[in-house]
Amino acid sequence: MCGRFYIDDYLISDVRKVLPDLIIDSPSEISRMAGDICPSAAAPVIVSSDSHLLLCAMRWGYTGRGKSLMINARAETAAEKPSFRKDLACRRCAVPASSFYEWNSGKDCFSFSQEKSEPLFLAGLYSFFENERRFVLLTTEANLSMKPVHPRMPLLISPDELPGWILKSSEAAYYLRKKPEELQRRAVGQMNLFA
Repeated sequence: MCGRFYIDDYLISDVRKVLPDLIIDSPSEISRMAGDICPSAAAPVIVSSDSHLLLCAMRWGYTGRGKSLMINARAETAAEKPSFRKDLACRRCAVPASSFYEWNSGKDCFSFSQEKSEPLFLAGLYSFFENERRFVLLTTEANLSMKPVHPRMPLLISPDELPGWILKSSEAAYYLRKKPEELQRRAVGQMNLFA
């Protein structure tokens, strides 16, 4: 599960360095999105737009019945689930993040990031709810850096894989089976998941 991620003040410029052809929708709105990103908050998301990659704002979480909010989908079963099947076929996205958080069974919080402070790209899906685009993050089995904390982690896409993941439906199955790279783990201590 991934229930919170972090965007630092340099993330968008770091994303531009690795994706120089990225088109940014509403740059002033996107540039204000920094800090901890919790479910239901707006975040920058990379989607397909006329065979190009576009960075736009979207809310995190599919709205369900009542007050429930789906924030994650299992990569292994997304193609089988009615809630995600169509989105996997034609609405794949990636969420840039500086790091993400996970809690262990003792409620200790850990931050996960790239060794060289490069942006992470969390694979996701998006759909429309009451004329608003919303996204979920895809999760997969934890790698060695994550397993001591939690059995699941976000599915990570490298910058050079983003066009294949987002623009080419025929390649989606490959990425769903991808093993995420090892990450730097840092103890954050006690942190409220729902703050």
